[in-house]
Amino acid sequence: MLLFGRNVCTETIRSKLEYEKVIVKESFKDPILDYMKKNRIRYDILPDNTFNNKYPNSQGIVIEMKEYKYADFNECLKSTNNNSLVLILDSIEDPQNFGNMIRTFEALGGSFIIIPKNRSVEVNPTVAKVSAGAFANVNIVQVSNINNAISKLKDNGINNARFYYGNMLPHLYQFEKEGWIPDVLIVDPPRTGMDINLLHYLQDHPIKKIIYVSCNPATLAKNCNHLNSKYHILHIQPLDMFPQTSNVECVVCLERR
Repeated sequence: MLLFGRNVCTETIRSKLEYEKVIVKESFKDPILDYMKKNRIRYDILPDNTFNNKYPNSQGIVIEMKEYKYADFNECLKSTNNNSLVLILDSIEDPQNFGNMIRTFEALGGSFIIIPKNRSVEVNPTVAKVSAGAFANVNIVQVSNINNAISKLKDNGINNARFYYGNMLPHLYQFEKEGWIPDVLIVDPPRTGMDINLLHYLQDHPIKKIIYVSCNPATLAKNCNHLNSKYHILHIQPLDMFPQTSNVECVVCLERR
């Protein structure tokens, strides 16, 4: 597996992940070089032309890794309690979505992520890049059976939470039938923005706050405008998680009018 980009490589080098080799181009300048020298981490230097031909669009640094090593579920369970945040993902096959979720989860200070061994995207270079290196700081567990994993979590003290997976809207309608509506909804849609059916739902149902994590300001603005009659923007925080590119992340807090 080949990792590339300043953020991804920096977070991987600073983490406890195992990798084979760090390669930089001769003109590469970044504080991570000082970190590697200080910690006696070996790295290879290639002439700029050779590096650019072999690793185009990699921002001057790459890491060669055999494969991503998933965390041990039982070891992760030892550190869980009623205050732990665990994310369970089922049937997530889009690496862009998975990377976005990992990035958001790290920002929330979560404990670990659970994914199934089948019917799920694995941690790959695209996931690592979209996560902006967050994958290196989050424990990700693969399990054979999601339901068994949920049972184990409950047996180990995670009893103040319920676990759901799948499309969001059916769950929201089910909650309504049970007589309650969430106070806060956290969404992290792909670059195309929120699904139109979810936008219509939010117009008609009084969820008090929405935390919107966006990787595309254009669709963010479009979606906020769609919700404008029912929600107003409390805070908006842009995050430059992809330096030297035109991409910017935004976290927005919207409140019901």
